[in-house]
Amino acid sequence: MKPWARRGRVLAGVGVGLALALGAWWLGSGQEVAPVKPVPEPARAVAAPPAPEAPPPAAAAPPVAPRKDSAPVKTKQQQTPGPQPEAAPKGWGPAVRNACAGLTGFALQACIAGQQQVPPSPPAPPPQECPAGALETMTRVLELRIGDRKSVDWGDVRGRSVRVYEDTPVRVAGDWEAGADFTGRGYKTALPGYTRISGRLYAREGRVYGRLTAARTPDGVTYPVCMELMDTDSNVGLELQPGSEPGKMMVDPVVRVRVVDRFK
Repeated sequence: MKPWARRGRVLAGVGVGLALALGAWWLGSGQEVAPVKPVPEPARAVAAPPAPEAPPPAAAAPPVAPRKDSAPVKTKQQQTPGPQPEAAPKGWGPAVRNACAGLTGFALQACIAGQQQVPPSPPAPPPQECPAGALETMTRVLELRIGDRKSVDWGDVRGRSVRVYEDTPVRVAGDWEAGADFTGRGYKTALPGYTRISGRLYAREGRVYGRLTAARTPDGVTYPVCMELMDTDSNVGLELQPGSEPGKMMVDPVVRVRVVDRFK
C-alpha cells in the first residue's frame, strides 16, 4: 500500500474516535449532538484548462469585379437651351407688341430691350395759376392781351429738328409789338428781339407742351409772364419728332407762344 493511502486511513480512524468520544460526552450531559460527517478526502488540485487560442483573422475578401450589366449607363446629355426671349411686360400697348411681332432670337431680344429702356412719359402737370403779378405785368406794363401770339425759335437752326430739354428757353424772333394782331391802335414794343422766354417743357402722348413763366430781355430785365407753346398751326403743344429720348426732345425749330391767363 502506498504511504499516502496509509496516512489517510490513520487520519480517518482518529477522526472516528474523536467523534465517538464527543458523542458520549454530550449524551452523559443530556444534550443532542448532530452527527458528524466524515471529513472528505482531500481532493487533488486540478489545473484549469488552457484558454482556447483566438481564431486567426479572416482574410480580406477580394474586390468583387463589377458585373457587365452594372456598368454606369450613359444618359443623354441635356441640351442647353439657348437664350430665350423675355416675355413682354403686361403694360405694353398694342403698338409695341406689333413692333416686335414676327421677330425671333436676338432680334426679338433687342426689340424688347429697346422698349424696356424707354420709361413711360410722366403725367401732365395739373392745372396751374399764373405766377404772381404775371397778368398785371403782361396787360398793364407790356400792354399784351390774353390770346396774343408771337413767333419764336430755339436758335439759329432752320430746316431740321432741334433737340431741347425741360428748361430750354425760346427766343423772340424780332420785336414783339403790343397790339400787332389788332388794328386801330399804335404799336409799342412789348418785348425786344432776342428776349428769352423760359419755363418748363414736358412730353406727353407724342407732343411737347410748355409752361413759360419768365421773359428776360437782352438788357437783363426780367418780367413774370404766363404763356404756352403752340405749333405753327395754332395747336397747343408741339409734335414730338423722331430721335427723341427721355428728357431730350426733338421739335421743330420755329414755334409760337400764346399769352394765357391760366395754365390748363
